[in-house]
Amino acid sequence: MVTCSACADLSVTQLRKTDYNNPYPHHSNVGELRACADASTCGTCVLLWRTMDELTQLNSSKPAIRDHPSETYALYGQFYDDFDFKFGGPTESGEPTTFESAIKIEAKFLTYNLGLRRTGLRLFALEGKPAAQHFSERCTYFDPAPDLSVQLGQKWLGICFTHHEKCRPISSAMPTRVIALGIPSSKPPRLLVTNDLQEPYVALSYCWGQGATKSLMLRDENLQSMQEGIHENKLAKTYREALQVARDLGFLYIWIDALCILQGNKSDWEYESTRMGEVYGNASLTLVAARSSDAMNGFLRNDFKPVADSCPFPYGRFDESGHEIDGLYVGLDRAWFKDTLDPDPVKTRGWCLQEAELSRRTLIYGRNGVSFQCKTAKFFEDETYKFYHKRVFDPKPEAALGPVPGRRPSDGLELLNHWYVNVLPDYTARALTNRGDIFAAITSLAKLAKQTIGGRYLAGVWESDLPRGLLWKPRYQTRWWVNPSKTETNLVPLTRSHPSQAPSWSWAAVEGPISHGWDNRKRWPPYPTEGRPDAFMVRPAHQDHTRWTTQDSCDADVLYMPQCELQMHGRLRRLRSTAIPQVRLLDWYREQGVKARQRPDDLPPQLRDVLLFEPLAVLENEASLLEGGCPFNQVVAFGVFDIAEEFVENIWALPATRDLGLILDRKEDGSFHRLGIFHLLNFQWFEAGEEELVRLV
Repeated sequence: MVTCSACADLSVTQLRKTDYNNPYPHHSNVGELRACADASTCGTCVLLWRTMDELTQLNSSKPAIRDHPSETYALYGQFYDDFDFKFGGPTESGEPTTFESAIKIEAKFLTYNLGLRRTGLRLFALEGKPAAQHFSERCTYFDPAPDLSVQLGQKWLGICFTHHEKCRPISSAMPTRVIALGIPSSKPPRLLVTNDLQEPYVALSYCWGQGATKSLMLRDENLQSMQEGIHENKLAKTYREALQVARDLGFLYIWIDALCILQGNKSDWEYESTRMGEVYGNASLTLVAARSSDAMNGFLRNDFKPVADSCPFPYGRFDESGHEIDGLYVGLDRAWFKDTLDPDPVKTRGWCLQEAELSRRTLIYGRNGVSFQCKTAKFFEDETYKFYHKRVFDPKPEAALGPVPGRRPSDGLELLNHWYVNVLPDYTARALTNRGDIFAAITSLAKLAKQTIGGRYLAGVWESDLPRGLLWKPRYQTRWWVNPSKTETNLVPLTRSHPSQAPSWSWAAVEGPISHGWDNRKRWPPYPTEGRPDAFMVRPAHQDHTRWTTQDSCDADVLYMPQCELQMHGRLRRLRSTAIPQVRLLDWYREQGVKARQRPDDLPPQLRDVLLFEPLAVLENEASLLEGGCPFNQVVAFGVFDIAEEFVENIWALPATRDLGLILDRKEDGSFHRLGIFHLLNFQWFEAGEEELVRLV
């Protein structure tokens, strides 16, 4: 290992004497550090420079440290290499006392200009080396130990099985079919019809790619032969590796969709696709082949290459024989650079979302390492642990929301908020090979959520909260600011699905990422129906104003919902659309003294036009309602069309709440078709409209 003069005395023992207030002086300034790193002679300096340089270039609006070579910095240590302290046993709550060992960078430039207070490098030990007896941090993409991921999985599973009550499956029922793993040398795996068998099993979550279709799959014609035995060499590499990992972890059974659902058999597929809640929810573990985009490629090998290579780092301690304890390395902090990567392939696939949400425990093979996530905590190989409350889709019928405004249970509202803020934006940003699966790929999640939220699931919108459920919006046109530190290749304009997979008012009618009108609590009361019966400006037209449609063909267990007509009472108004540069509206907000955080969050991104809406006709008794307010003539609202190419000048507007409403187009039969979403600027003018029956299709 080549080290420079500034790193000659660096070691864990030396840095242990330092802290935030008494750091270790390194190079005299950033310019000298960069010069040493550019010479590529000292691995530690390369890592330090790349960390500071990469971090300060993530946000182009912030100053870059490479432009300030005279800035000074220093180092200090944070080490947890005493196993008695680190793994003295879980606390009473089942949370192990764990910390990651690191070399921290103290630099006023990073702290005050960028707000970075935890910048540094991470230490890890190679499995089987002496340092591994002192440091539990690991790095699977660097460490050649073949069974390291399995050892980590066994450790994390042990913690979860022993201490996490919330992570235990509600039922021990098995899927219809599983693969009995067998013994590779003497007993081949085989397909097993479970009947009433109740045994722990593993489920696999992965991307099919083209390879899955070329692999052995379960079909009607080989159903019998696969029950007699399966030749592993006929399986895609991801399947073979999944079988081996499951065996190594001590399991006897695994569920893989392509091998356990009859491919090409529509009735079997439709039946099994509605049971994913039981398949993944009852699994003892879900194995996630996150880093692989194709089943033929496998997932155990990780080809990830960091922006700078890890290098050995001296421990500064000696064993009983007087030999220095080796096997300790230093590398980049994956906590920051993992967010700059494109997402793992499974995070881009629609079906994989509900598999992750439904699973109680997941062992994830990602590009930046191996991790474990359960309903209580998330464990990562570099010993960064996170304990949190993850939303569990367990049935809570007592929390179901009522069909009309009123006091409603917090569990149902919390899950509803999770659905709006997390599930739908994530799901709609993912891809589906078959667009006809838009409801099927999330149906099991919807079925479980329904037991807590209550009411019917109408083409992707909850009837118990329908006015707000209609207020989804195209993220591409309404995203105020895009984080430059993250790759957002999926932030694209919406397109209309052909053939149509859902009614126009459903988010499933379009393709592309959406967000929700309920994703900014500064703009919305936490739950507008709580003590606010006037929060909604539409009401259902049927059964004492509790049902929004007379159709019974739409609900959480229905896989195809291309049509569903809503009937409601609302205050329709005729408006004319005008596009103006966004800057004009922003200037007006500034002139009015409206602070940035108080401005509506629906404004389009920079350099795009805002659509302003003004009345087509104004009645004499309404003229006073248009005085003052927005300076743009008689503007009463602004908004966006879901599909930019569907712009029409004359539109109908239906306010759904006191803040937001739907842009509509009237069809020849008198029904209305959704075109977009708008923000009310003049509530009183909309409120003055006559209430009438509206048919939304």
